[in-house]
Amino acid sequence: DKIQPLGMKGKKKISDILIDQKVPLPQKKQVMVLKSGGEIVWVIGHKFSDPHKVKKNTTKILRIEYENS
Repeated sequence: DKIQPLGMKGKKKISDILIDQKVPLPQKKQVMVLKSGGEIVWVIGHKFSDPHKVKKNTTKILRIEYENS
């Protein structure tokens, strides 16, 4: 699966994002994603999707919080 992280023009594999952030293998297996309309919006605790960011013409926002315990 791929996501277009904030500030990037292209997409990046989730596995590459986790490698770049030096996430240990046991934790990689527990990483969750939030999808909307079949697209990954958030690699929870790691990266947000650029096409789904809040813009000037945004009229509705769904606030989701994640607490890493």
